[in-house]
Amino acid sequence: MSSTDVCDLPKGFWEIGNYRHNVRRIKDGVDQLDDFAKMCRERADIEGKYAKMLQAFSQKWRNHFEQTMPPSSTRTSLMEVIGESDSLANLHAMARDRLNDEIVKTLSLFRKENHHPSAFRAPKEIREVEDAFEKAQRQWRKLYERTEVAKKAYYTACRSERSAAVLLANAQQDTSISLDGTQKMRDRCEKAHEEVLRTKQNYEKFLGEINTYKSPYMENMSFVFAKCQQMELKRLKFFVEMITGTEHVLVDLINNNKFQQLHEQIQQRLRTTDERALNEDLTTWCLVYGIDAPTCWPNFEEYHPEMREISARKCSAKDASGGVVLTRQVIKADDEILPTVAPHQFQKPQEKRGLEIHRPQPGSSHGSENGKQGSSSDSDTNTFDSQKSNQKNRNNNNNNNKNIINVNGYNGNEARRWESLPQKPVTSMIHPPLHSTNSMNSSSAASNPPSSRTPDSEKFSEFDDYQKQLATVLYDYSPIENDEIGLKKGETIEVLSEPDSLGWCTGRKGGLTGLFPASYVQVM
Repeated sequence: MSSTDVCDLPKGFWEIGNYRHNVRRIKDGVDQLDDFAKMCRERADIEGKYAKMLQAFSQKWRNHFEQTMPPSSTRTSLMEVIGESDSLANLHAMARDRLNDEIVKTLSLFRKENHHPSAFRAPKEIREVEDAFEKAQRQWRKLYERTEVAKKAYYTACRSERSAAVLLANAQQDTSISLDGTQKMRDRCEKAHEEVLRTKQNYEKFLGEINTYKSPYMENMSFVFAKCQQMELKRLKFFVEMITGTEHVLVDLINNNKFQQLHEQIQQRLRTTDERALNEDLTTWCLVYGIDAPTCWPNFEEYHPEMREISARKCSAKDASGGVVLTRQVIKADDEILPTVAPHQFQKPQEKRGLEIHRPQPGSSHGSENGKQGSSSDSDTNTFDSQKSNQKNRNNNNNNNKNIINVNGYNGNEARRWESLPQKPVTSMIHPPLHSTNSMNSSSAASNPPSSRTPDSEKFSEFDDYQKQLATVLYDYSPIENDEIGLKKGETIEVLSEPDSLGWCTGRKGGLTGLFPASYVQVM
């Protein structure tokens, strides 16, 4: 193998600054332990949530069947089946505790004992290894830089000598040049040759010095590298122990025939990952990034004119293939919580509505976005409800109840609507009910059917006294109860009554008559 082929090899461990792979490995090892701890904590949270869900499931159905079923063998058998959920919940809760106590805490303790953090720099152990490598390479770096300077000077002298020789040969063949000019070129060529001899001698001198220091340099670097290998072996053995411990916790959850073969394969794999296998991994690392990696030791290299051209072509190829990629980081606030409207005092006990309505507060981001639309149809003053109650709300001094429609004339404990509606609802902020309308209607009718009598039912039982008007629907609305009608944005509805004390109107659409929120429409 020629010297040129050796220099084409990738830079190995002995090159200046190439110990950084070993320093980086220590940092990556710490990050691996941290990521494994996060994974175990996440699995423990999943086990805990599942255990709580099983306990809630067991308590719910046990109480239900104890109240609805008479004592019998069937109920006893059913209680046994339900009791299985408690046992399974205890098993998953135990797995959660074992993951937190045996794995996560042990990982934290290992990190605390072996990697001491600092405020502004890397952990203490990483700094010590990096400083040790830097100290071992300090003298070698000085000798190597001097050798490189001498090498460049020798190559420059060789190029000057070659140029002077070409000029002298051309001058000797050119009869137009005088003898004095030819003699000057000959003197210049001789001086260039003397410079080549001097720089070559200097280059060989520094090369001898660096080769003399080669053995101490290798000894110092090998000592620090062996320390890194020991640290990595300790971390790998601990890592395998933690993986094995995690597998033992999980195998207790699914110790059945379906998963038996899978876990046997995992256990066999973990058994083969012993110290011998770890040492093989370390040996492979050593062959690539360690003391056994191929390197290009400084040797005397004769000057070749074509070497410069080849190097220039390589550099130009690298420059042509390089580039800069500009990226932009976009931060998305996933955890932003929209403000909600809490239920107020007009809530009838034992009759809950299955709809939660959110409304942005003044000054919030959602309010500002709605305000930017500039549409008169979206303004509070243009809705049917606000037109009828604008004069009445002008005298209301209670600024804390802006989300509740004026309730002057509220006369008792009963109410037709016990949850306030926003005067300016935003359809994208309305949470749909967890169940379908039909299932909610059937469940509410079976358990506690809503009353059709409200404080305002007598008032709006007759629609002849009220001048009927047509209104345009501003927002979609899905009915919750049987006496309500659905709305679709853009359609027309006939308003049969004024808003009641809780902001509900009676209207007719498509032959159906029912209640709808007054603030969802605008009078035409």
